[in-house]
Amino acid sequence: MKYGRLVILLQGRYAGRKGIIVKVHDDSNADRKFPHALIAGIDRYPRKVHKNLSKAKFNKKIKIKPFIKYVNLNHLMATRYTLAPELELDGFNKKVEEVVKGGQKNVLENADQRQVFRKSLKTLFEGKYRNLNLNQSNEQNDKMKFFFSKLRF
Repeated sequence: MKYGRLVILLQGRYAGRKGIIVKVHDDSNADRKFPHALIAGIDRYPRKVHKNLSKAKFNKKIKIKPFIKYVNLNHLMATRYTLAPELELDGFNKKVEEVVKGGQKNVLENADQRQVFRKSLKTLFEGKYRNLNLNQSNEQNDKMKFFFSKLRF
């Protein structure tokens, strides 16, 4: 499990949701006595759109609700995709590193910080989904389509 790996959560509130590993802690710490990772993922996926929609309806349908959470590594299933370069999570990862360097071990401890992270993820995910060409088929597009599609089971 490394930075940028696309994973599927198996346990908890977000079971069945897809996410990306932002930061991995292979060893335990005082707060969590198990190996864990910081996951940024999609709670509410964008809905299907077609070309006859008005701009207002189109914008409403492609809204994404993200989540950010620490998850036990045993509760993750890794997929074959890595999305760090495609999603440009480096900017988000730098924000996380700044908070850690500021003295906080738990990045999500502060409610205001959680809200800032969620808003930045929302703009990042929605911007990438807007620029995604769903008709084109190449490796990069297929990865992104898989990430933004709801897991059916």
